[in-house]
Amino acid sequence: MITIHSLASIIIESAPFLCLLTPLPLLFALFLPTDRREGFALRTVVFLSGASLLLAILTCITGILSYKPIEMEWLSWGPVGLTIYFDTLSGIMLLLVSFLAFSVVCFSRNYLAGHPKQDLFFKWLAITSGSVLFLLI
Repeated sequence: MITIHSLASIIIESAPFLCLLTPLPLLFALFLPTDRREGFALRTVVFLSGASLLLAILTCITGILSYKPIEMEWLSWGPVGLTIYFDTLSGIMLLLVSFLAFSVVCFSRNYLAGHPKQDLFFKWLAITSGSVLFLLI
């Protein structure tokens, strides 16, 4: 039987992985084809930026529930390594950047309507936003 305490501990333990998952939808745009039908990349990037925003919200909720900074060593090569460090400031910045990415995508959808290179713009906008989110972590 799952109790509230065990459910909370599962959520807290999954917080570092949620941190890693937040920029991944936007970085997935690297594999988007831009030569398909017009508007395919636009619809996909709007969906991916919305998914990234929802993941950022979930990450902040798990960060708040943990009551302490989340630190996880991700990759290590001898004395050099990459560590995920997530605290309150990181959560606020993650929410801010993911919300700004979503709002810029929504604004650009109307502004660039009918432009021939619209899909290429949205692809690189998503990759740039995902890279910034990855650097925040």
